[in-house]
Amino acid sequence: LWDTIKSLRIPVLILVGERDRRYAETGETMQRKIRGSLVSKVEGAGHCVHLEKPEEFVVLVEHFLNDRSSMMMKMKNKKKVAEKEAIISWR
Repeated sequence: LWDTIKSLRIPVLILVGERDRRYAETGETMQRKIRGSLVSKVEGAGHCVHLEKPEEFVVLVEHFLNDRSSMMMKMKNKKKVAEKEAIISWR
C-alpha cells in the first residue's frame, strides 16, 4: 500500500480524528507520501469521524470538493486562453 500511494496524482483529503492517535499519525505519514494531499484532524473525534462529528465531516468534505472544483475550472480556463493565444499567434 505505501508504495502505491506514492504514485497517486489525484486530490486526496485525509480525515482523521484527533483522539485516534494511531490513525492521526498514519494520516500525517500518508500526507507526506501523497503529493498535494491534505490532512484534517477533527477535534473531539476518534476513529469514525463521519459518525462522531458528521457536521464537521460534511463541512470539510464540501470545502475540499469546492476548492478542487474551483481549481479545475481555473485550469480549464487557462487552457482555453492558451489555446486561443496559440491560434492567434499562428495566424
